[in-house]
Amino acid sequence: MKNRSSERKKRKSTFTLTEVLITIIIIGILSTVGIISFRKAIISSRDKEAQAMLKLIAQSEEAYRLESGGEYCPCSDTSSCNTLLDLSIPSGTTAAWSYEVHTRSSNSGFCAQAQNTTAAHFPSTRTFHIQNGEEEPQPGLCPY
Repeated sequence: MKNRSSERKKRKSTFTLTEVLITIIIIGILSTVGIISFRKAIISSRDKEAQAMLKLIAQSEEAYRLESGGEYCPCSDTSSCNTLLDLSIPSGTTAAWSYEVHTRSSNSGFCAQAQNTTAAHFPSTRTFHIQNGEEEPQPGLCPY
């Protein structure tokens, strides 16, 4: 008799395989939802970073134009933008964005664009641009 009651106590104090599997499945589902939300937050913060840097480039272009007597400054990559416009935008292999500035043929305007360089981690290619006279960056590449 004592053996049966002690066996019952052992059975009641342990988890069944089904309970353990259900717990693992629930944890897996919650982890997946959390990772997806975290990834969306990272993409959103990187987009805001690019938009803020484009606004900074646009302000620097306007200052350059005032100092140079009416001409905008074209730059082909982030490093040249940093040098020519006296900026400190992150560049190189660790930067999430690549920036460049195009000027119109008559130098009557500019368009700065940012292109995502972290496509390996975030497959969708993200781009933004801002033209002279615009307040906010727009999605997509420069029209010229």
